[in-house]
Amino acid sequence: MNFLLEYQRRLLPSPLNIQDFDESDWTREFERLGSDDVDADLHRAGLMVRRKCSPLWSMRYLLDARLNTVTKVRVTLALSNHAAHSIVRLMKSHFADEHEAGQPLVPLIDLGLDR
Repeated sequence: MNFLLEYQRRLLPSPLNIQDFDESDWTREFERLGSDDVDADLHRAGLMVRRKCSPLWSMRYLLDARLNTVTKVRVTLALSNHAAHSIVRLMKSHFADEHEAGQPLVPLIDLGLDR
């Protein structure tokens, strides 16, 4: 749980941090600190969250002059909602599978994904 503890102490950048997060650094720190299944779950979850949210952060559609402001806001909310539902569905499925396999069930809040 060393990786998780470092993350909870905010010594590792959050996957939701656009400027500071780097997947290779995240993986390197996991390889250095990761010690159990909880750490491995946090590592995988961080990568998944980052990949799901990347399209939102690019927001190239905001520069499209053909779209009015209301449409841009609607697109942003729809993308955010889709990403959030997708992430929650995948995480529930992942933890349910592990729980059935006899692995401990770790709440998302314990992984620090609520930030």
